[in-house]
Amino acid sequence: MAALDRLAVGDYGVPMLIGSFGASAVLLFAAPDSPLSRPRNLLGGHFFSALVGVACAQWLPPFWAVCLCVPTAIAVMLLSGTVHPPGGATALIAVTGGEQIRQLGFWYAVVPCLAGAALMLAVAWSMTAAAYQCARLYVRVRVK
Repeated sequence: MAALDRLAVGDYGVPMLIGSFGASAVLLFAAPDSPLSRPRNLLGGHFFSALVGVACAQWLPPFWAVCLCVPTAIAVMLLSGTVHPPGGATALIAVTGGEQIRQLGFWYAVVPCLAGAALMLAVAWSMTAAAYQCARLYVRVRVK
């Protein structure tokens, strides 16, 4: 039985779940009206931060990559208008995530980061629509 956090591609599994998605889920489901929960921020924050993290991991010595990936990701998110706090962790995971993440290279920004964030957004939208329909059908509001 395949693990839920892996997508089998060729001879290796591509991670579909990264630690920063936990914080994104809190924002999406507990604070859906927050500007930090907007689709642009969720998708762009993870994608741009992943690109920054991979670039730091590939082009800088390890010490400097760890030191500079998060502040650089913050700057890129601010400049692009896609601030999403879990994006900082996404950049750090690209640097410290181990050999499997490192082997993905810039694909890390697409799978798991962009694809996983898009999937989480789709689930959030579906759950919000279902909750709205449920409330509309089954909850009666008394008006005085």
